[in-house]
Amino acid sequence: MNAGSVIETIRGNRELYAPLSVTLENVAGNRVTSYKTPRLNLRIAGKTLSFEAVLIISGSLRDIELGILRALKTKTEKGVNQILVVPFLSKTVQTLLEEEGVSAIDLSGNYFIILPELTAIRLDRKNGYKVKRVIQNIYSRNSSIAVRWLLTKKTVENNLLLMKSEMDKAGSGLSLGTISKVLKVLEEDVFIFRTPEKITVLKPDKLLARLKDEYRKPPVLSELRIQLPDRRSEAAKILSESLGINDWIWSGETSSDAYASTVQESRVTIYTKNNPVTTGLARLSDDRFYNSIVQYISDPLVFFGAADNLASAIQSYIELARSDKRNKEISEDIRRVILH
Repeated sequence: MNAGSVIETIRGNRELYAPLSVTLENVAGNRVTSYKTPRLNLRIAGKTLSFEAVLIISGSLRDIELGILRALKTKTEKGVNQILVVPFLSKTVQTLLEEEGVSAIDLSGNYFIILPELTAIRLDRKNGYKVKRVIQNIYSRNSSIAVRWLLTKKTVENNLLLMKSEMDKAGSGLSLGTISKVLKVLEEDVFIFRTPEKITVLKPDKLLARLKDEYRKPPVLSELRIQLPDRRSEAAKILSESLGINDWIWSGETSSDAYASTVQESRVTIYTKNNPVTTGLARLSDDRFYNSIVQYISDPLVFFGAADNLASAIQSYIELARSDKRNKEISEDIRRVILH
């Protein structure tokens, strides 16, 4: 997308913003003139309002947020009303506009305009200008490992090789290319602030919520139901002997008592990197009277950041926060541990 296509979209569809009439000034053909600020006129019920138009063609949330802040500064310092022209008014963008009192229209026919002279809101048009990302689902699958690592650190040195080395120590396995792409998306989503020297996590509470909301548990390749001793230390010894001491962990939900004050569950879940059906645990199989479920998962996501056979605090929080009411309450204690 470029300035020309934005101008063409607004000029070529007079009914796009009905009942508002939208026109552009100080544009030559499909180009913004270099010596005049483009102006956008809104007309409704015989009344016309004129704005300085700010074209944001990238669709990047970071660029839009910066545009909103600059428009607010222009209004405060110069008394000039600007209107943003963006590819799409997402819910996040709508919230930012409302908080800062800035107006915007998008290229799908939506608008959010709140002024003393005019209030006009339309947000029901679907996004016709989706931005193709360099990587998909960074908050849900294995690529979210990099997001989790940054969230635990809050501030890190902006050195890709060093970041990869530290992540690998915690069980990552992500390539340099994937980490770089994740950082780019986080920057676009305004979850990190990046300088040549360091990377700082912004809004960690919202970032953790995003990880929780978009989490998808990796596929369980096989499952074995067994009876283990009730005492965790005795059960752990059997699991280590059969699966390998570094090849299994208690699930996030089962690990919760390591991060919050809660009673240990009588029935537990174990994640393992090895197929339990082909190990010595098979002799303990009992589909009727079991207190443990051993799940074979090959993806590194659930194992990342684990220590002493316990799932990470983030994995524990996510599993509990996506569970029943009681577990949601416990998850709040773990959330505080992660953030503070």
